[in-house]
Amino acid sequence: MVDAGTMYHQTQVGQPFILPFKSRDLPQTSNIGNHSTFLIDSLFDISALPSEADLLIVAWMVLSWMPDRKQVMLELLGAPSSSMEKAHSLIKCVVDPSTESWQNELPNHVKQFNDVALQHYLLSFSQVVDLTPIQQDHLFNLMRGKPIDWKWKGKKVVANITVQCPVMISSLESVVTVPKLADSTLSIEVEENESRYEIPEQLQSIESALVAGLLMIFGHVNARWAMVEYDRRFDHYGGLADLCRVGELVAESLRRDKAEFWHQFETNQRSRRQFELEESPVAMAILKMLADEPSGVIDMPVKRWLSRLKPYCPESTPPEQWPTTSRGLSAKFKLAKPLLRDFGITLASIGRRGPQCYWRAEKTQPSSVEE
Repeated sequence: MVDAGTMYHQTQVGQPFILPFKSRDLPQTSNIGNHSTFLIDSLFDISALPSEADLLIVAWMVLSWMPDRKQVMLELLGAPSSSMEKAHSLIKCVVDPSTESWQNELPNHVKQFNDVALQHYLLSFSQVVDLTPIQQDHLFNLMRGKPIDWKWKGKKVVANITVQCPVMISSLESVVTVPKLADSTLSIEVEENESRYEIPEQLQSIESALVAGLLMIFGHVNARWAMVEYDRRFDHYGGLADLCRVGELVAESLRRDKAEFWHQFETNQRSRRQFELEESPVAMAILKMLADEPSGVIDMPVKRWLSRLKPYCPESTPPEQWPTTSRGLSAKFKLAKPLLRDFGITLASIGRRGPQCYWRAEKTQPSSVEE
């Protein structure tokens, strides 16, 4: 994507290319020596990014260079600090050559989102306090691809392009509440440790090494993509399906066991699902109700579910978040199904018996990421 401020640049070998406005020069990776995928390991030595989630973070970085795939929002969680700022900025510098580490303000309406998407490859926001449902919808649409009117020197042109952007934010705690965006978000906790992580003065050469390492991994992923592209077992992971595809190949490129990626992914998702569970009073009520059921199975009409679940409603639940009709409860059940599956509960509609619609909840085994 090229904006109105682009310029042309002539390389040493005489091959012209377009460099977006406000971009850093491309790193001279040829000066690094023998390129290796292991160069990316330095990212976790010089920042507060957790090494126990390294495959997840590298997979996200590679995926951000694949705009034709389902993009994922990276959410760095932790208290505002220089450690968080360095971690955020370092990832941004490696995957996006823009001289701006992040956009200063979150857009509020569609025109602002479109303008930011036209001007930036990666949408990056720091210290986000909250996201409205409308803002979350706009971010999700840009992650999935959205036609936008092309502009040249601030004026519309009779043409449109499809813009698809990866997104990265940092915040104290998760600010994602809309289910479709939550399903496409990778949340990573960054712990503050000012004394441990000091980025050396030769930052530019480190960035070059990181870019070189990531390029090697990127090349491996693209070369092997056909091995995972049509593998249907990944579809179970919804908005994170392509991240998981990339993750297996990233582990392979770093000579790590694929099971290590899935362990990191499963651990991460348990934490994410726990947060989502706390935001879903109906799902929490079903878990509590099944815990009191010796058989581990509950099968009854929706109308009866409505009365039986009421005593298990969390005390802190706002009245407007608790359904009062059978139709409303059925809608909540549909939203809770994938969440409960990760907690070892199968929730399913089993059709009608006479005039009433029945739902069945049953204790099973938590879904495994490796099949």
